[in-house]
Amino acid sequence: MFRSRSIPIGGNAPGSKGYTEFAFGLSDDGRPLAYRYNAIGGQSAGAYAAGQLSITRNESTKLTNYEIAIPWNEIVPAGIPIGDGSSLGISVLANYSDGSRSNPASGDARNGWIEYNSGIGAGKAPGLFGYFILSHHPLAAPAIRGTAMTGGKVSLAWTEAAGATGYTLKYGTASRNYTDTVELGDTTSLEVEGLSIGTTYYFAIESYDAYGVSELSDELLLTPLADEVAVPSGAQGNIRPPDPTTANIPVSAIGDKPLMLEVGQATIILSPSLLKTLRAQSERLEGGDHRITGSYRFRFDEAKHSRLRWPGHPTTCKSNNRYPSKPDRL
Repeated sequence: MFRSRSIPIGGNAPGSKGYTEFAFGLSDDGRPLAYRYNAIGGQSAGAYAAGQLSITRNESTKLTNYEIAIPWNEIVPAGIPIGDGSSLGISVLANYSDGSRSNPASGDARNGWIEYNSGIGAGKAPGLFGYFILSHHPLAAPAIRGTAMTGGKVSLAWTEAAGATGYTLKYGTASRNYTDTVELGDTTSLEVEGLSIGTTYYFAIESYDAYGVSELSDELLLTPLADEVAVPSGAQGNIRPPDPTTANIPVSAIGDKPLMLEVGQATIILSPSLLKTLRAQSERLEGGDHRITGSYRFRFDEAKHSRLRWPGHPTTCKSNNRYPSKPDRL
C-alpha cells in the first residue's frame, strides 16, 4: 500500500463474538487496495472486493481522500438486525509512514497512527471499540405537479428532495397500481409521451440516495387531451372532433330543465326537447351501458370562444335553471 498509509476499520455488534477488520490504501502505482484481516462468521479473510472504494492522492497538497461503502452483511454476523437505533462497536485508524523505518517482513513500517476510538492500534481488542449509534433520516418524498397536453402527452415536474441523488417516476391507469417505471437520475422535470388520449393516468414519484428510497409522493391524476379543433370565423353547422368526447349522463339527470355540458373551453346547453328525446330512448333500454349517438347543430359564439377544445376526458354535466346570455345550443 502507499508507503503503508492505510485506514483499517474494525467493527463489531456490541456483545457479539468476533469482529471485522478491513484495511484500505493505495499501491505504489496508485491502485486502490482493500484487504480483510479478520472476518465475521460466514466471511473469509483475504483480498476484499465487495462494496465501493475510491482513494485519490494529491501529491501537491499531500492529501489522500478515502471514500468507502461497505454492505452491512460484510460487517456484522447474520441474524443481527440493523435499523434505526441499532448500535455497533467501531474503531477507525489511519496509519502513517514516510518510509524512514524499515520492516523487512512487510515493507515500510509505520511511524505512528491516528485512531478514532480504540481497539486496533495498540492491539486488537474489540472490547475497546466505541459505540456507533445508527439514526435513520429518510429522504423526503418530492411533491409532483403537472399539466395534461394534447397528442397523448403530459408535462411533469417535482420538487427537489434534499440529499437525493435521483428520482423514480411510476405511473399507470389505476391508483397505486403502477405498470410503468422511469429511472430519471437527478432531473426534476419530464414530458411523458405515448399515452392514450382520454385515459386517466396516476403519477407518483420517489427520491433515492445511496442508502434507500423515500416514500412515494401523493398521486397526480392527468388525462391527455385530444387535439384542438379550429373553428372558422362565423362557423355554423356540424363540427366533428377527431376523438369524439363522451358525455356520461345518468338517466336521473335528464329532466324538463336544460342540461349544461362543459366541454373544455365551450359550454353547450341541451334543450328540454332534446332531453325528452334522450329520456324516451333511455327508458326503452334495459340494463348495461348504452350509447346514444346523433348529429347536432350548434351556434358557436366567436366572441366567447375563439377555439373549441375537445378534451379526451369524460365531459362533466350539471343541471342549469337558466340559459347563459349567448349559449351554444344543441
